Amino acid sequence: MIAFKLRINGGEAIVAGAPDLCVIYAQFHLMGKLGDRTHYNREPQSLCWLGGLARPTANLSEQESVDWHRGEPLKVGDVISIEIIEAGPDEISPVLSRMPFRDRPGDANTASTRS
Repeated sequence: MIAFKLRINGGEAIVAGAPDLCVIYAQFHLMGKLGDRTHYNREPQSLCWLGGLARPTANLSEQESVDWHRGEPLKVGDVISIEIIEAGPDEISPVLSRMPFRDRPGDANTASTRS
């Protein structure tokens, strides 16, 4: 299957993939006072997620949100690498959560327990 391999600062690889996935995503954001001319007063915050959308049946109401990594705080100087790979089932990292897409939390700002 096609999968994403994520590494942060050369650390342990997190491999996201599943035989019933139709979407894999790696999302990064940086928000806050990023430049001298912004009127946004919060300190910079950066987070990383790795997840996907599974479609185990033809029924759209049965889609599932899948997370392998969520809420990794990032800082200036961090290096993030994403590789698109072919992976077997034994190469996939453990899933942190899998739930019906309609039940997923609206705010994914939960710190990951993965180091």
